[in-house]
Amino acid sequence: MSSHPDRHPDQHTADAQTLRALGHPVRLKLVDALLPGPLSATEAGEAIGETATTCSFHLRQLARCGLVEEHETGPGR
Repeated sequence: MSSHPDRHPDQHTADAQTLRALGHPVRLKLVDALLPGPLSATEAGEAIGETATTCSFHLRQLARCGLVEEHETGPGR
């Protein structure tokens, strides 16, 4: 996943869905971890000290409101 190039939480007026998505501390950590570039859920987990499963769930929640998007897939899923 990578942060969406056209949408950054600091660059737009947040709607209620976006505010809910960013209201979780793991999701805020994920957004910060993704700013330098794309990470898999496993890499993101290592970067923020969470499991890949937890990161995968929260990345999907962030993707729902357009804050992150799926990047080219690698050897994993």
